Amino acid sequence: MLKDFFLALELEKGKPLSVPHGGNSREAVERFGAVLGRIIDFSSNVNPFPLPAAVQRALRSAFKRLNVYPDRESYGLKKILAERWGLPIHSIVVGNGSADLLYRAVYALRPKNGLIFQPSFGEYAKALSEVGVKIKVLRLDPVRGFSLPKGKGFERVGKGGVVFFCNPNNPTGCLTPKKVLEGVVRRLREKGAFLIMDEAFIDLAEEESLISQAAYEENLLVLRSLTKFYGLAGLRLGYAVGHPVLIRRIQEIGQPWPVNVLAQAAGEVLVGNETFRRKTCERWLREKEDLYRHLCQIPGIQPFPSSAPFFLVRLTEKGSVESLQRRLWKDRLLIRDLSGFPGLEEGHFRVAVRNRRENRLLVRSLKKALAEEES
Repeated sequence: MLKDFFLALELEKGKPLSVPHGGNSREAVERFGAVLGRIIDFSSNVNPFPLPAAVQRALRSAFKRLNVYPDRESYGLKKILAERWGLPIHSIVVGNGSADLLYRAVYALRPKNGLIFQPSFGEYAKALSEVGVKIKVLRLDPVRGFSLPKGKGFERVGKGGVVFFCNPNNPTGCLTPKKVLEGVVRRLREKGAFLIMDEAFIDLAEEESLISQAAYEENLLVLRSLTKFYGLAGLRLGYAVGHPVLIRRIQEIGQPWPVNVLAQAAGEVLVGNETFRRKTCERWLREKEDLYRHLCQIPGIQPFPSSAPFFLVRLTEKGSVESLQRRLWKDRLLIRDLSGFPGLEEGHFRVAVRNRRENRLLVRSLKKALAEEES
């Protein structure tokens, strides 16, 4: 009976109940078999560099408070975020990762319709389908590098609707200029529609963020991840900035204690560490440029330019991504297979930018695997 109930849910919404994601080494072991040694995960777009020692000290201190309920609003972290961005503290809500806040925002807004772009993060469609929203889809053109020329396409959403937009986009890495998106916010306001801007990967291009005006716009919510840039995937942490009325509603929706004391402690240390942020940006950008240059030199693949710490790559010769993924797995490397990803043709995969040594291992393994595919 329960199985039939869940099957009915799938058929009713026309979407699967789960969305595939990177960072799943257990699933890779089940598909390709166990390998000896540590797996280098290029499927997950998380900061690969060491965290400051102060984080470990903060976590050890937080362990002493495991028998105490966490602050329901993560007030200490909100205060640090408000000071960093120069925003009213009541315009910020902290959650268990930006994906948590994505769903809570949809439940709070209860939109009449929705617009999403493809290819992009799969949870947007799932969140909208959870509240029974009819979704319009706009395909991004690979010939244009998956860019959105002059902000066109947003007008397809109806009154009372919500548009999800990821900047830079995942998995394409394409960045839409801030000036273009400011115009989009104005046009949607006139139409009575809302924009949820996902800036999970904007840390390397923060000058293009809309976060500074989000607190003062009634039709804009900006989602930010602390999981990716600050390497907290195992703890889960994110925040959103928007009009205080909406932020209060999002705070009230969902579980009463969304963020645990360990995540709060780590976040407070990291967000306030400007030196770590600056050095991480500088190093990640250097490694990104170096990896892109080497990927461009490999026959059989086409990497797309990216403003995020990852690259979308297309196979240009015969062979499948699954076969390539299997060959790389033998070298203990895991890439993100995007076969079947909505908005992408077959033959695409994504690789994260890691440190210099690991990036070079990826380049060598790709060359070897693609050469074997040709022979």
